[in-house]
Amino acid sequence: MTTLQRVDRPRVLAWTGSTFGIKAIHVHVLEARGGNTFVKSEESYDGLVVRIFRGLLQQRLDVAFANGLRHLKVEAERRATHQADKRRS
Repeated sequence: MTTLQRVDRPRVLAWTGSTFGIKAIHVHVLEARGGNTFVKSEESYDGLVVRIFRGLLQQRLDVAFANGLRHLKVEAERRATHQADKRRS
């Protein structure tokens, strides 16, 4: 189950969740810098499963994190292009 803990559009998104005895906290902070957007992400996990399978879970987290940032970048750039196109019309 996942629960949104903080949503401050367009800058902060934070949520908590738990599954299979793993408790997770995720926080994403977006910051505009010179026409670009930088994302600071923090994630933490706890639970017996995490302690037993720390290495395997870290590898999967790293892959999921990279994929998530890649998808975020694609969507953000798509929306920015769409907004720019609308302004030109």
